[in-house]
Amino acid sequence: MVALARRRDTRLRPSERSAAPISWSRLLGGAVSEAVSRVVRSERYQLLERLATRIAEVCRVDERVTAVAVTVRKLHPPVRAMVDYVAVRIER
Repeated sequence: MVALARRRDTRLRPSERSAAPISWSRLLGGAVSEAVSRVVRSERYQLLERLATRIAEVCRVDERVTAVAVTVRKLHPPVRAMVDYVAVRIER
């Protein structure tokens, strides 16, 4: 599971800020969400941290995205502990 969030640029005056949140599916005509989907479907990484970093790189292609937080969860990981998932969250 992948979750994306973006921070508002607090340096801007309220009138300069977008009232509506960014729609990931609409950025660059859907190119960002498509690129994220492509990364998740076709690229392979050993570490969740690397996958999250790669997703952040793809999101930051759009100049309107000045910061992004990416959370990646792996359900039923192959670890000895009884856990439902492991997760990593990065902010770029």
